[in-house]
Amino acid sequence: AMIFYKGGTMHNPDTINYNPLNNFLSDLGRTISFSNKTNFHASLCFNMSMIISGFSFISFFYYTRQLFPNEKKSTIIISNIGASFGILSSVCMIGVGFTPADIYLPPHILFAHWMFRFYFITALCFSISIYKSDSFENKYGLGYVFFTIVILIYILISELGPSPRENYNALTLQVISQKVILVCFLYAIYSQTKGISKILK
Repeated sequence: AMIFYKGGTMHNPDTINYNPLNNFLSDLGRTISFSNKTNFHASLCFNMSMIISGFSFISFFYYTRQLFPNEKKSTIIISNIGASFGILSSVCMIGVGFTPADIYLPPHILFAHWMFRFYFITALCFSISIYKSDSFENKYGLGYVFFTIVILIYILISELGPSPRENYNALTLQVISQKVILVCFLYAIYSQTKGISKILK
């Protein structure tokens, strides 16, 4: 999607290609880029990837709730709550894919915000349940604690920080924080998957 993006940022429609410091990820899903050009291929790649990823994560979280069958009842309840909110977060991810920002901005923002809010609860619940579990090593629980803190910081920056529409610096802050949380999100899923694979061996 970044390769196909037709250029332009919120503050400068004349930029060429995708700018990692000034373009949100959701800019890739716009049907018309900020340069006022048709953005068909980039939007197709991005929006389809969000939809496919959302359904994949629904399956992932549905499965993870079954990883604590022999734990204490409280651990099972917490993990089920975490998985449920993970599924809700995944539904919001699908919603982002179905609502390009240049056409459906209000629902797009709503889905994007709640995707991270729901996943904050998921990360918090998994931090507790993994740490209390006898099956998972404590390092995976500590990893989720770190991720939970990072998500909270991102939510605070996103919702209480400067609006990206104010100026370049505000835009850059919001864009970079989004990229950081994405990397942390991918690492958290990777780390949890490694923990799961050890259980299943």
